[in-house]
Amino acid sequence: MIPFSDPLASYLANKMEIDEAIQRVLDSGWYVLGKEVNAFEEAGCSPVFTDIDPVSRCIDPKSIKEKIGPKTRAIMPVHIYGQPAEMHKILEIGKAHQLEVIEDCSQAHGSEIDGQKVGTFANLSAFSCYPTKNLGGTGDGG
Repeated sequence: MIPFSDPLASYLANKMEIDEAIQRVLDSGWYVLGKEVNAFEEAGCSPVFTDIDPVSRCIDPKSIKEKIGPKTRAIMPVHIYGQPAEMHKILEIGKAHQLEVIEDCSQAHGSEIDGQKVGTFANLSAFSCYPTKNLGGTGDGG
């Protein structure tokens, strides 16, 4: 079998930095928000909002193209209320404009598009477990 990814190798390559970041969070006592989140949010990214489809309430692929500018680096569709975004169209737009696609699957665990699970389409996918999410946890997690 050819491994798809090697999380251990990724961790070991960045072990010192990761361990120090985890220790800073633990030492601070701030397990939600706090200085680490503030530092992350100052990474220079600014969200640009698009329209949603009134039926699915997911990002409307037609509204993405008009929002793409010279500083655009990624498209981040959010699957909401168990309904997947139109990933095939979004991926086409991403490819045409050389943009990364990041799926937010936090409100659609287990949802599928043509038999394929959300979280398996994009370059990167995220599932968070905030207490109010479909699959919640204590505090923030993902």
